[in-house]
Amino acid sequence: MEPEYKEPYNRLVKIKRNCKNGIKGIKETLCLKSDKSPKDSIYTRAYLTLEEKVSEIQHEDSPVKDILLQIASIHRSFAIEQANFESRVADTLDNGHISNFINKEFPRLEAEKNVYKKMSKEKDSCENKACKEKEKRRPSDLSSSYHEDKLEDDVERSKKDAELAEDKFSSSLYSQISREAKLAENFVQYAENLKECLRNMNAKLDEILPQMNEIIKNTRRKPIFGEPLEYHLKTTKARIAKPLHFAVKSLEDSLDEEGLFRISPGLLQLKKAKSMLDAGLPFSKVSGILEDPHVAAGVIKCYLRELPDPLFMSEFLSEWVSIEQLEDDNHRLREIKSIIRNMPDENQENIAFLFQYLQKLTLNCDANKMTQDNVNIVFTPNLLWSKEDDRVRGLTRTVKTMLTHVQEIFPEEIICDEVVCSIHSKMEESIIVARLETFLEREEDICRIVEPTDVDSEKYHSAIQFRTKHKRNQSGSGLLGLMTNMNLRKSSSMGHFDNRASRPEKWRNQHQDTL
Repeated sequence: MEPEYKEPYNRLVKIKRNCKNGIKGIKETLCLKSDKSPKDSIYTRAYLTLEEKVSEIQHEDSPVKDILLQIASIHRSFAIEQANFESRVADTLDNGHISNFINKEFPRLEAEKNVYKKMSKEKDSCENKACKEKEKRRPSDLSSSYHEDKLEDDVERSKKDAELAEDKFSSSLYSQISREAKLAENFVQYAENLKECLRNMNAKLDEILPQMNEIIKNTRRKPIFGEPLEYHLKTTKARIAKPLHFAVKSLEDSLDEEGLFRISPGLLQLKKAKSMLDAGLPFSKVSGILEDPHVAAGVIKCYLRELPDPLFMSEFLSEWVSIEQLEDDNHRLREIKSIIRNMPDENQENIAFLFQYLQKLTLNCDANKMTQDNVNIVFTPNLLWSKEDDRVRGLTRTVKTMLTHVQEIFPEEIICDEVVCSIHSKMEESIIVARLETFLEREEDICRIVEPTDVDSEKYHSAIQFRTKHKRNQSGSGLLGLMTNMNLRKSSSMGHFDNRASRPEKWRNQHQDTL
């Protein structure tokens, strides 16, 4: 081979070798088969295993089960996408420029090179024979002259054949050299296929991940302590945080317990109570450990302290600090009402529930020693805190004002139907029954008191008959009876008995004295 062809030919040999190695590496990595189906994918094996094993989880609202089923769905999609991708890649690598170059063009070039090499040798052989014949020829020898002429013809013919073979080989060689970019395009096409595959997989993840996050966000199978109040109430479909609800229910008969909220409970007992609440156990399962009033009190303090955002809300930190500095109690009361009105419903209702209980606690301070000052010392650090502002620790006036004016700040009483737990339980029931009977006597206003969807005509007349038949000084009357007959209990686990906000303003003004 002529030196001028050696370098480009060697370059082409290296290109061919690397193309072949590249295809081999891709195929081995992907385990490519021309007839591969989704069932051959590792993703298929993964999702089949997941779906089979996850069926063992039988309890309701299992985030692990739901998430694993979503993972199985992702793997199922990936299996189909991978099969489509590998089919496209196999077609690209087996039928594209690279395959044509390796399997057809380069072998043809090799054949042309061999022909050129053969023709060159024949030319050289003919030329050598002709030279030797000239050296042996005698001038008078006519036969030698004839033989020499024949050799000259052979030389000319071999030269032409060699030139033709050289031209054909060099043409093919330079042509293949010029097509290197076409070979590279095949690998680019592979990368494009890979990109499309990954894009489709990523699109599936973009579709599924929000659903998975919603499962985690809305599941009840997560701790209550340390969870934002809003999320806890949303996932449990409650209005009052369960630690507050259950603990207050357990403490209803312990208002005379001396040292309540000041004596620390046993650490292991408190930890167990928190764990049971975190596990979402019902009141019937938790009530046993909460029979110890100090454990129940510790649960309340721990829950408030571990909220990510204080119950009084960091957003209103500066307003609470400003209120504390007010000298006039009436002015302070108005500002407290203003702040609480601007809070989300969940914070308003849980603050109301807590302070309605704390007021009852302070009314028994002669026995339990929990004066307003002591309540302030115990609860202020758990209701609002700030690492940057030490003034938060001294909300003495604010908490005292709230304890003194609970009914003015929170005129509606919170009733917890889930365990028949009412904040009214220690109040004079006759006062509440009298209030209800006064409402019932105004037949024209009954539809404004209760939504028509809550009380139909039959239940209304039943309630009127109940009022007439059972006076409040008779046994069998009372708040529970009236509420049962009127069907005033909400279907939700926590509900206001009296939704005054929905009544016309004119009606509220007319019956302000009754309310």
